[in-house]
Amino acid sequence: MHKSTLTKIALILLVICATNACFAQDTLGKKQDTLADKFPKAILVQLRSEHNRITAATKERKYKELEIIKNDAVNVTSRMIADFKDNFTFCPVYYYMDTNLDLVKNRVFKGVLFNADSTPANDLVINDTSKDYLIVFYGYPTSQARTRDVVPDTTRRMEYTDYKMPAWEKIIDTTGNRYNSGEPMGKGLIINNYKFKQVSYLYKLEYQNLIFKLRKKSKKYIYLSKHYEIEYFPFAEVLNQKLIAREKKIRISNYAGVPPAALKDILLQ
Repeated sequence: MHKSTLTKIALILLVICATNACFAQDTLGKKQDTLADKFPKAILVQLRSEHNRITAATKERKYKELEIIKNDAVNVTSRMIADFKDNFTFCPVYYYMDTNLDLVKNRVFKGVLFNADSTPANDLVINDTSKDYLIVFYGYPTSQARTRDVVPDTTRRMEYTDYKMPAWEKIIDTTGNRYNSGEPMGKGLIINNYKFKQVSYLYKLEYQNLIFKLRKKSKKYIYLSKHYEIEYFPFAEVLNQKLIAREKKIRISNYAGVPPAALKDILLQ
């Protein structure tokens, strides 16, 4: 009787161990498959150097304006880096200055991409043959139908605008060949494929700036110049959420920086 019971227990334990082994193997296999299929493998964040503004101010000897522009450039860049560093976890993030855009378009990454702490990004998960990454920058998106996966080459937009600029600061942007389409959709995070073609965007309208500012969590990532149309409002968190949701495509959407249901409570605080 005792021997029979021990035999049964041994058989049960054997079955449990075999089941767990199969489950662990299956879980590992699924995890590996997920990692292999993960898209994007990396996000490249384009940072604004304000190179054109700095060049124009220097040429015109507008030294007071020059210092303001340089300060704006440092602040807007640091806020964007902080936003992605703190709120984006889906995949590795690398940064580059907009003056190096042509190199990035040609997939020249060495010596161009850097980490959030400004150190060179050496151990990259992408290389000069990779296509499975996205490039994002903050600016004016091109009007794009929700059914379109990519904006046609004939559609052009711009990152910089002369709106409210002084007369001496009429700048032609050459860092992205992007010109304003005239759409009143506001600014936001523009999402591009490896060819630097817009595939989607997350945006806000100008009147929604206040809503962003009311959200305490967002304040440290916001920068709005007092003199020029230089700004950054945080979008890293919502992009991260959309990628985690594993949607087939990142849908174009208006993002006011706070869930609508919570807006009433914030306004009443």
